[in-house]
Amino acid sequence: MPRFFFQGRYWILFFLFLAAIYTFAKFWGANPQEPEFPKVVETETVAKSQIKHEINLIGIVRPKRYCTLAAKTSGTVDTLIPAGSVLKKNDIIAKIENLDIEKAYNLSASAEHIARDQYERMLQLVKKGISSKKEAEDAHRCLIEAEKDLVKARTDLENTLVKAPFDGILGAYKIKDGEQVAEGHILAGFYNRQQLLVEFEIPDQYILKINPGQVISINGQSLRLTHVQKAIDEETNMCPASVELEGGDNFVMGESIDVTLVVEEKQNIIAIPGSAIFIKNNKNSVYVVENGKIVAREVQLGIRNKEKIEVLSGLEEKDELVTIGQDRLSEEMKIEVASKSKIAKTDQMAEVQKTEAIFQ
Repeated sequence: MPRFFFQGRYWILFFLFLAAIYTFAKFWGANPQEPEFPKVVETETVAKSQIKHEINLIGIVRPKRYCTLAAKTSGTVDTLIPAGSVLKKNDIIAKIENLDIEKAYNLSASAEHIARDQYERMLQLVKKGISSKKEAEDAHRCLIEAEKDLVKARTDLENTLVKAPFDGILGAYKIKDGEQVAEGHILAGFYNRQQLLVEFEIPDQYILKINPGQVISINGQSLRLTHVQKAIDEETNMCPASVELEGGDNFVMGESIDVTLVVEEKQNIIAIPGSAIFIKNNKNSVYVVENGKIVAREVQLGIRNKEKIEVLSGLEEKDELVTIGQDRLSEEMKIEVASKSKIAKTDQMAEVQKTEAIFQ
């Protein structure tokens, strides 16, 4: 053996190496057996129930009947009715003053009156044999042209009056009194508050399951879907829909409102808490209790909501389903059924004992 092996510093290294091997074998190489501790779970008896698949959307309250009042001619606006007034159909709201239109109407009315007098006079002369029928026909053509001009002038004059298109409420003016406007200028909005809608959009993945008449909830009020447009918007991938509101006085037009739409509803089915389901071998599974032991069952799932999930196969009525405490369970394990408080306390004690066993 070489002499340098017996030098003191190499002995120290040798003993440190042995100490390291011993420490590793004692603390990491050993595999202390975890203390057995009964696994406490909570179960429920499987029974038939019902389930609703609901989606939450955001809707906008709008009037069912709404229009914008626009100027049909140019001129100076003279508002006659204040905003917010309740009006009947054809009530005059404002007048657009245009002197050229008024002058043209007066001239057309005078021309029509003269042409009518001449025609009637010519008819009398024809009866007396003083004038010919051709002169009477010429007078009749002049009367027709005058009547046409009067109709156009009367229409132009009517267009200077802004009227209520239906029974409703006058919205806020978009112009000021005395302001000069051109044809097509927006003057105000007009709506019927007694007939309101909530408009919203439905994600495209649900559209084939949605039809008019399905149940919808707004502010705790159960309603029926009025309209759904089964055409997807290319930009939003959503489909427009609406529902008519009852009791319009309880809503503010233009406000955002929560909408709960029932996509699908099933009766007399098996529905279980989502917490009871876990993944085993990439498949949805649950634990059931058979003869005091745990048995895993593969299940096929259907529709779901926030609370429960439908089970299409894998469970039967009166099965004892593990709903809480199924973590760290394995098949054939003996369990104890207890309350939620006992489950929490038992899990805590098991963790403490496991930790103590590791460091012993």
